[in-house]
Amino acid sequence: MTVSAIENANKGIVGKVWERKCTFVWQTGDEHAAQSITLANLLGALENVIVVISGVTGNPTVTVTLTDAATGAALVTLSAMADGTVHFKQYPNDFYSVLLAGGDVELTVDPSADAGGEAQTLTVEVVLRGL
Repeated sequence: MTVSAIENANKGIVGKVWERKCTFVWQTGDEHAAQSITLANLLGALENVIVVISGVTGNPTVTVTLTDAATGAALVTLSAMADGTVHFKQYPNDFYSVLLAGGDVELTVDPSADAGGEAQTLTVEVVLRGL
């Protein structure tokens, strides 16, 4: 299992726009245990969540959860997203307002099944955007 480094992709943007991009990877045989990463010091309102899921023969669905790291309270849960798809979720259509007060948020990605087949790689990219 691999979780890539987080990158702040708002280089050169003037204002309070922020973006965090995380990539989660499962190889065939890794099973499908959830992977999490803590995003430190997020401040502002979450506006968009983009989830890109690679296609694999195991046909897992994916659940993405954002949790307040201090309290354990779920902030956003996006579930039943099929492999081989791209999802653009936004406030207020897909989740309630989430104001982040500079605390830590845990991002968890949980596939429902192994990547399947020989030499399969399930990759889930999650992009969080806010103001």
